[in-house]
Amino acid sequence: MKTGKLLKSAHRGHASLLILTLAAGLGAAPAVTSAQTTAAGDAGAGDTVVVRGYRKAVQSAIQTKRKSDLIVDVIKGDDMASFPDANLAESIQRIPGVSVTRDGGEGRAITIRGLGGDFVRTTLNGIDAYSATTGSTLGVVAGINRSRGFDFSTFASELFNSVTVAKSQSAEMQEGSLAASVDLQTGKPFDKPGLRGALSVQAAYYDTNKSTSPRIAGLISDTWDTNAGKVGALFSFAYSTRLAQEDGYSDTSQSDFSDTNNGFCGLAVDDPNEPGSQVINTPIPYVNALSGTGNRPANQCFSGKPSDPVAYAKINQPNVFLPRNPGLGRFTLDQTRIGITNSYQWRP
Repeated sequence: MKTGKLLKSAHRGHASLLILTLAAGLGAAPAVTSAQTTAAGDAGAGDTVVVRGYRKAVQSAIQTKRKSDLIVDVIKGDDMASFPDANLAESIQRIPGVSVTRDGGEGRAITIRGLGGDFVRTTLNGIDAYSATTGSTLGVVAGINRSRGFDFSTFASELFNSVTVAKSQSAEMQEGSLAASVDLQTGKPFDKPGLRGALSVQAAYYDTNKSTSPRIAGLISDTWDTNAGKVGALFSFAYSTRLAQEDGYSDTSQSDFSDTNNGFCGLAVDDPNEPGSQVINTPIPYVNALSGTGNRPANQCFSGKPSDPVAYAKINQPNVFLPRNPGLGRFTLDQTRIGITNSYQWRP
């Protein structure tokens, strides 16, 4: 089955549930009660309200950029979790100077300052990362990743704590980062001490094939003080499935008429090989190498009408190009993405 591109309409909905520590939950209630009592008792007193949330992630990203000796841009895990990104590529595209190449409706490869993935060095926790995957577009080489460029659709964005894009060079960097160096950092238990947990559930609905695609991600982390020092463990997972359908037009290539090895027959109103009336409003190319090329007589045409020499002379020119093997196609993408990370730390 041939395939073609067609924009798909998707309705996304998501619900998130954060599981905090019991101690934090018990400690928050008296603080709120105290604040309400103070406000009721002394309305004129000035109170300081501190809001903690995504602003902390923005401040952390700014501090990382300010302290670095390089030209870097950073996106933190809280920022990535605040948007319904399908994968890691769609999270990275929010960094200035970064654009993504889409395949099958999702971001896949990145381009930084006009240079593609072959000029971007990608590391996972400081180690070079590579990936080779197939594409969802039949006959399009760009949909298949066989180069040194990293396929960012491999990972879910929930598995990472930060993404740093360094757009300048330094002495400790290895070669291969003419455009930029992208460092992917997974979560670590010492990033947020204590018992922490999070759970995210999302779903996407596709109108084209009436299917629902679930997406689940979770994390649990804890730290302990022992006689040997402080230890921590973190476990995270991400699971998603997607059944997408693409309908559209496709052709393998373009060529001049003489290269197609076809003759041209006249117009036909009814196709004698099909029951009923089938209106054909364009000249019918007769594909049969044994019959030769050029103007066709009536007995070589399905329509029973010979070629029009005047029309054939106009189209059989070296500067006239026609699609080869055109047709309508449907492609069904059945995708399952599973990601699991484990992290252990020890500090004496």
